Amino acid sequence: MQLLVKASLKFLINEHPFIKKVYLTDKSYYNNIILPEKMLLTEGQTWYMKYFGAVPDTQTKSTLRKYLRIHKLYKEQFQALPKEAWNEKNIRATLSEYTPYLKNHQLSGSSWYITKDKINGFDIPKFEILQNGGGIFKDFTTKMKQSKIINIWRSYPN
Repeated sequence: MQLLVKASLKFLINEHPFIKKVYLTDKSYYNNIILPEKMLLTEGQTWYMKYFGAVPDTQTKSTLRKYLRIHKLYKEQFQALPKEAWNEKNIRATLSEYTPYLKNHQLSGSSWYITKDKINGFDIPKFEILQNGGGIFKDFTTKMKQSKIINIWRSYPN
């Protein structure tokens, strides 16, 4: 998944060199586990921070500071929780003890950005589009060129 996201981002900025930052909304889930809160409280960084060098926007920075403070104080307790504690059904109960600190603050749905320089630094293996093969990558590049995101950026003034 990381390679796919990195390749997509790199493709996007290579096709549209005027793009300076790519903004993301972090609603990462894996097997019904809410990743932004879980990863930050157990590891000290979100998935986008860890694998893509994402930077929080201004509003997210404030929330991030609160979560980092809680992570620093209770990291071991969070790491000991079963994975079910982090799913959509149980996350409120998991974090209820920390409500005074985290009330009305959540990382799921928060905004982040990745700079063009960071994206250019991604180590992406070279793909060759073969004449009679390589259909998956050829389909990927065609879909990226036809995507709404690309069309939005095409209309963006240089």
